[in-house]
Amino acid sequence: MAVRRICTVCVKSLRCMHAERSRKYCSPKCANIANNARLTQPPTIHFPSSITGALHELIVCTDFLERGYEVFRNVAPTGKADLMVRKNGIVLAVEVTTGRLDTRTKRLSWPPKKRHSFDVLAVVWYNTHAGREIFYTVPGHLSRFSVAYSCPS
Repeated sequence: MAVRRICTVCVKSLRCMHAERSRKYCSPKCANIANNARLTQPPTIHFPSSITGALHELIVCTDFLERGYEVFRNVAPTGKADLMVRKNGIVLAVEVTTGRLDTRTKRLSWPPKKRHSFDVLAVVWYNTHAGREIFYTVPGHLSRFSVAYSCPS
């Protein structure tokens, strides 16, 4: 027995057999569009990745400054880390990267870092409700120790 459904992307009518009742899309193209839409993206303005990276480094700098750290930014394209921060005689190397939140699974992901010459990884991601946020983690540990910063979009 056939079931009539509507594609959730393009709103075309699709005819499904009984075994396909859970089908939501009329084509692989619509399925890809829906899958890509699940990843949160900053609205409207899209910068080249180099500008996005520099912007995220500045957001993390601001967060550390607000927490009372001295912040030193690497001006070279290569180096041990993107930032060095110091507070109470403790110096930490901070690597900044961009993350994405899958809205379906609620999992934050980011590109793997091949070199672990840093002490803290700061993952900046866009939260559609709160703006940009920072997830701090230590290499080898997946536990979150601070969601530090949100700014209005």
